[in-house]
Amino acid sequence: MKKFLIGIGVFVVFVFVFDYFYTHGSKSKEPEQKAEQFIKYSVLRQWKIGSTGIGMEILVSPTNTKDEIMALAGNLRKEKLRGGPLNIIFIFDSKEAWANRDNDAYPEKTYWKHFLVEINTQEAEEIKWVAEGREEPQKKQ
Repeated sequence: MKKFLIGIGVFVVFVFVFDYFYTHGSKSKEPEQKAEQFIKYSVLRQWKIGSTGIGMEILVSPTNTKDEIMALAGNLRKEKLRGGPLNIIFIFDSKEAWANRDNDAYPEKTYWKHFLVEINTQEAEEIKWVAEGREEPQKKQ
């Protein structure tokens, strides 16, 4: 009978220990799993500004919403504010419009529809939504 009670006691302790580590272990991992995620983007061009600065022109999907793009822009600006070297960031949603940014024959209306965001930390810290005539994409639910 004594061995039976010891066995029950060990089992109960095991259940409590398992339950403790299971519930507390998963809660401690939650903040790591909820890391902020941003939309995917590609760097189309990067250049050096002065001796320490960097400029970037970025391409995002035309299916991304304004809110998603502005969240990405805010994160990129924070990289600069945390001591990173990003000084100028331009965000486009069309590689064609980006490729024709210096082409005077390219339709201006089309260019401004796809040139979305400008950040120039040398002039101001604000994020400017510069797109004109862009329709907000409908997100799948």
